[in-house]
Amino acid sequence: MSILNPPSFSSTVQFSNGTLRNTQQLDFSFYKNVDETNPRKKNRRLLVAESDRLSYVGNNFGTGSLKCNNLCKYYVGVLNKETMRMEVHNAQLFNMQPVIPENDASQNTDLTYREKVDSLIEAFGTNKQKRALTSRRLNQVGSETLQSAVAKAAHTIIDQKGLEALQQEVVQAESQSEVSHYLPPCYPDADTPQHVYLFDDSILHLDCVCVCVFGQEEGCPRIIHIKLMRTFTVETFNNGRVHYVVSTSMRVKVAAYCLALLLHMGDMTADLTLLHRDLGVTEKRMVEVAKSMGLTLSRHGCVTGDDGGPTAENRLASLRLPLVKYQTFTEIRKRKKMH
Repeated sequence: MSILNPPSFSSTVQFSNGTLRNTQQLDFSFYKNVDETNPRKKNRRLLVAESDRLSYVGNNFGTGSLKCNNLCKYYVGVLNKETMRMEVHNAQLFNMQPVIPENDASQNTDLTYREKVDSLIEAFGTNKQKRALTSRRLNQVGSETLQSAVAKAAHTIIDQKGLEALQQEVVQAESQSEVSHYLPPCYPDADTPQHVYLFDDSILHLDCVCVCVFGQEEGCPRIIHIKLMRTFTVETFNNGRVHYVVSTSMRVKVAAYCLALLLHMGDMTADLTLLHRDLGVTEKRMVEVAKSMGLTLSRHGCVTGDDGGPTAENRLASLRLPLVKYQTFTEIRKRKKMH
């Protein structure tokens, strides 16, 4: 961050813990990101308000920023008392939050290299790195008693079920977790099939749909276009520009959400054969998505020609309660003995 003086737009602030009565008690500083080539970072701004007792920080990015800056454009009018004319400036809203200094700042010098890396991951790491860090910390038990108990329980399970059956369960869990990450929210304990995959969870939020009327003259509104891109594509940064790529996993996500919508449109029954042809997804992958969603699979014959000639069987998926739990059987190849 570098100091921006004067700022290119006006800043309108609100304090999260109260209302400011005297502006002379605070010293404001405005900062901008030094990376002006990155389109994601060049518009990032940081506003700091310092006083004798406490400091406040507000920004227009991250989790603490106000989402209204992305949906609306704000202006501030300034009255010139000499000319009695109003000047209009661009403005952004900042939510000022107090910064509480930590008491253990002197202990940072005693941190190990691993702990310093973990601190960097907490502050600047990706979501995947943060999940891995949380999982690793939860697994650091360091108790010999617990380890011996787990080892004893593992030997007992292996003796009861057998190693081959456990390998089948691991393969089944891995195959389901790969696809279930991209499925729409599921409520398996619902009373009716219509409430298992809610219709509202498969479409854009209502606040985005309400602005559709403003974009009818120009086609799809930009806010909905951005919402779809961020939900069903992967962002990549190349040559100073942001590109949206539909990866294989995102194709699975699109297929799952389309299947959930098609179930509501077809009385909780969908034609997987027609759907996988329209989406360009293989039938095997489409069946895996339907099985991961707990749907009941069946086949239905249909006429392929107008002359009533040969018929083809379309694969159908129906949502019935309770949901079906499929078992995945994977063949384990044995090594050939060398003679």
